[in-house]
Amino acid sequence: TALSGSVRVIVNALPTVAVTSPAAGAAVKVGSNVTLSATASDADGSIAKVEFFLDCSTTALGEATRVGTTSEYTLAWNNVPVGPHTLVARATDNDGAVQSTGSLAVNVAANLQPTVTLDNPTAGTNAPTTLVLSAGAADSDGSVASVQFFNGAVPLGNGTLAAGKYTLSVPIAAAQPNTTYVITARATDDLGAQTTTASKSITVAANVPPAVSIPSAAAVPLDAGHAAKPLTL
Repeated sequence: TALSGSVRVIVNALPTVAVTSPAAGAAVKVGSNVTLSATASDADGSIAKVEFFLDCSTTALGEATRVGTTSEYTLAWNNVPVGPHTLVARATDNDGAVQSTGSLAVNVAANLQPTVTLDNPTAGTNAPTTLVLSAGAADSDGSVASVQFFNGAVPLGNGTLAAGKYTLSVPIAAAQPNTTYVITARATDDLGAQTTTASKSITVAANVPPAVSIPSAAAVPLDAGHAAKPLTL
């Protein structure tokens, strides 16, 4: 009777993988660029690739890049959209074995609009003068990118931030006729959201020509035919 030889069966061990960033339940800013990180290793081989999946999709968000010779793998998740999201990292080893993490929840809240308050515009009563505009602005979930001032629909320029206020000085020429300026301020945040104030008006009158008068109406005799000489009134 022939005896068969022994057969050794080697079972491929599954790789291990864990998401390290972002943390579970993390609040992520809408429109931001986030670095996804995971660690992966394989006890009986090597890691062939690590992929990230978004919201239970069967199509990978992207394949992560290994950081040097470490076990860390990273992927850029750019322009993050609004909403609750789930992330899964999946590692594949050199023998094709696959291991996935559990779903990790992150929340991306909608961008909040900036706030802006217009101060009363100031100027001299008559042209020529300078129209001085100022406004305060803030953004609770980001930063204020700019504050722009308008006369009606006509842009006057962007304010300069100093001492907590955005200010703009607008010169008014002497030839300017009577004009009522209808001023608004518009704040734009770092993600492009905008808020515009209610309008405030100011009227600048036209330039008043200087007055001139002769204080004495007395007659002054002039000698005809004589040489010119100074005349004092």
